[in-house]
Amino acid sequence: MTFRFHPLAIEQQEEIWFYTFRAWGEEQADRYLADLHHFLEKLPGSLKSPRIKRVAVEGDLPVFMVRHAHHYIFFRTARDPAIQERLVLSILHEKMDLPRRLSQTLARLKDFEP
Repeated sequence: MTFRFHPLAIEQQEEIWFYTFRAWGEEQADRYLADLHHFLEKLPGSLKSPRIKRVAVEGDLPVFMVRHAHHYIFFRTARDPAIQERLVLSILHEKMDLPRRLSQTLARLKDFEP
């Protein structure tokens, strides 16, 4: 299964990297994001995995959540089931107000189609 990142999720990765860099250095920042990407690559293809939770609907597509370390990753599938790709919408820290931040994210996603 492949993943693409919404521009907002790309910005959030940069914020995660800079926060980690300031707190623990470049090597740890690089490792954390590499681990996050590796985690996504190894995520089961089936959305029925107990690790993956359906949490919302964006347009007519469900939004799923999975936890990695201290972050929650929100993603959706492509509209066309033949496209074996998931779009990462947002990456939020566990201490954030997840419902409010996810709602803000979904509001910013209008007209974005993988």
